[in-house]
Parts: sequence; C-alpha cells; structure tokens
Amino acid sequence: MHLTTTAGLALALTLSLSPTPTPSPTTDPTPQQPACGATLTTDTTLTEDLVCASGDGLRLVGPITLDLGGHTVRGPGADGGTGILFDNATNQVVRNGTVERWGSGIKGWNEFPEGSVVATTLSELLVRENDDGVTGFTAELDITRSRFTDNTTGLRSALWTSARVDRSTFARNGFAVHSGAQVAITGSTFIDNDVALSATDGAVDVTSSRFARNTTTASEHGGDLILTDNTVTDSEVGVTGGLFGHTVLTSNTFRRNVVAVDVVDTMTLRRNDFVGNDTAVRAVDPNEVGAIADLDGDTFRRNGDAVYATAFARIANVTAVRNTGWGIYAPNAADGGGNVARGNGNEPQCVGVVCSAR
Repeated sequence: MHLTTTAGLALALTLSLSPTPTPSPTTDPTPQQPACGATLTTDTTLTEDLVCASGDGLRLVGPITLDLGGHTVRGPGADGGTGILFDNATNQVVRNGTVERWGSGIKGWNEFPEGSVVATTLSELLVRENDDGVTGFTAELDITRSRFTDNTTGLRSALWTSARVDRSTFARNGFAVHSGAQVAITGSTFIDNDVALSATDGAVDVTSSRFARNTTTASEHGGDLILTDNTVTDSEVGVTGGLFGHTVLTSNTFRRNVVAVDVVDTMTLRRNDFVGNDTAVRAVDPNEVGAIADLDGDTFRRNGDAVYATAFARIANVTAVRNTGWGIYAPNAADGGGNVARGNGNEPQCVGVVCSAR
C-alpha cells in the first residue's frame, strides 16, 4: 500500500504548472547592410558591395569602426559626392575594402570641430579612380597598408591637417600626395605618378620609401620638403623647388633620372648618392630669387653632368668620378673644401672649387 502525502501532491502540482524555459539564442542577429546615404553610429561590417548612383555613401558618427569586409563602396564617378565621411573629432577606423569612383573617396564631415581633432585610422584600403582619394581638412589621419591608384589626387592634406602614411602604395595618380599642411611618410612606394609629392605651403617628410618612373618625384612651392634614405629612379625630374621654401635631402639614392635634383630655391644636400643620371644636380636660378645649393658629402658617379651650378652654391666633401660631362661646374660657389674629382669628361675637372684627384 502506497501513501501520498499532502506535501508530495503540492510539489507535483507545482512542477507540472511551471512554464518551460525559453532557450537562449545561440547566434547573433544577421548584420544589416547599410543603404547609400546612411549615417552609422555603431561598428558596422558590410556584407556586400555598396553601389550609389548619386549623393554620398556613408557618414560615420561617434567612435566606431567601419569594416568594408573586402567589399567596395562605389560612387557615380569622379564628379560625384563623397564615399565615406568621417568625423574629424572622433577616433574612427575605416578598413579592409575598396573606395572608388567618387568626387572624394574619404573625407571628414566635421571640418571645424569643437575641441581637439582626433585621429582617424585608414587601413588596408584600395582607394581608386576618385577625384580626391582621401581629403584631410582640419583632420588627423593615420594611413597604413593602403593603395591609392588612378586618382586625380591620391591624398590631399590641407589646413591644419596632420597625416601619417606607412607602408602604402601610390600608383598612376596625377598627384600622389598634395600637401598644404603636414604629411609624414615611411616605408611606402610611389610608381608612375605624374607628381609623387607636392609640398605647397605645407610640409612633406619622407623616409625609407621608393620612387620609380614618376614624371616628377617631388616638388616644393613655398613649403618644406624633407627626404631621407629614399630611392628615386627613372624620373624626368627627381626633386625640384619653387619659391620661398626649403628642401633637405639626406642619404638618398638617385639613379637614371633625366634631372635628379633641380635647385630653383634653397636646397640642402647631405650624403646623397647619384648614379647614372643625365644631370645629377642643376642649380641655375631661372627665377633670380637667390637659389642656394648647399652640398656636403654627396657622391656622383657615371652621370652626365654631376654638378652644374651657375647659382650660388656651397660645395664641400663632394666626390665626382667618371661622369661624362662636368664633374663640378660651380663658378659662383663657396668652397667648403674636401672635394674630389677625376675621370670626368670635361676639363677642368672642377670650376669654382678646388678638387683633388685622390
């Protein structure tokens, strides 16, 4: 015989009436693909290409990351709007995809922010076929491992902008980098651009980079241009200056350029190596603005003319060997001493400075 207690019946009744627990979801919701013209306020990853027939692409607000997911944000053409608008006052990241066929591929929308400008990071991007690829206007930009191709201007920096470029490639642009503010470049490659670097009322500082087959590698007009430990090859003009600026070239290698360095402003050269250029250094002051070429420790081998300077020059510790034209032709030079010239095609080996043959 089995006895059922009152407590036992109550427990059984309670269990039978308890609701069945709802299982927790095991996967996140499917990401939503933004539409053209959308404003993004949270981290977003594209799930497909975004193709816009007019207007702008995407506007970013707040400290967010836009991951293109390997996809493309495509505009209506170089006369169109802006592909991605970032917030100049917030730390944002745009990465991993292509931005193409816009008036401005990537540009800040908050151009006069209250408070400080904050860095925007652009990483692993292909920016191509835009009028301006990336535009910095009162912005701070960190650009890494990206490619800029076939833009009218790859990177445009203006009005209190600071841009840092690292391990990136610029190819077949009109202007690869046009700076009216501050740009620092390291470990990057510039190939087949009309003008690789332009410093116009701004500053460009480039280290450990490679330049090849650009029509003009670097041009300075009223700005500052600093090149250190770079290689410049196969340009029509390697480096040239404009008016009222300053160019400093240190420990660079110039090979097979038509004119490696054309001094039409103030230039300082230190320990550069010139090999196989038609003319290595030319300083003729065509604008009669008082161009000054200051050379110290530079080496010239197997060029046409090594140094041809009718403008004022200071020449010290320069070595010119086996050039087919002039070794050192600088009738208005200040002789800093220590110059060496031998085996050059024109006699005398040096004009304007004293050279030994050692």
